[in-house]
Amino acid sequence: MCINCALHSKSKSKSSIIPWMKIKCPMQTNGIDCGYFVMQFMKEIILANQDMIPENYFGDYKCKTYSKDKLVQVEEDWATFMVQYLSEFDFLFQQFSFAFFN
Repeated sequence: MCINCALHSKSKSKSSIIPWMKIKCPMQTNGIDCGYFVMQFMKEIILANQDMIPENYFGDYKCKTYSKDKLVQVEEDWATFMVQYLSEFDFLFQQFSFAFFN
């Protein structure tokens, strides 16, 4: 128990040295769309093609939330990606299985 307390107190002190920033980004207006918001936000960051997220990226963010149409687009993009990924994975799995078992 003492070891657990010591480990817990050390992790607390390490997390307190991380400079956390409050950012302005699109927020969900209900309790169920958070995954879509996270996926869209990650996609936008990746498509920015930067080594680091620009410091002013969040400050320049204009919209407070994503529209319903935008969330539908995120859902469609994700479904398209997964179908492609799974079909490629299935092809590779079949090739591997054929080579391994024959």
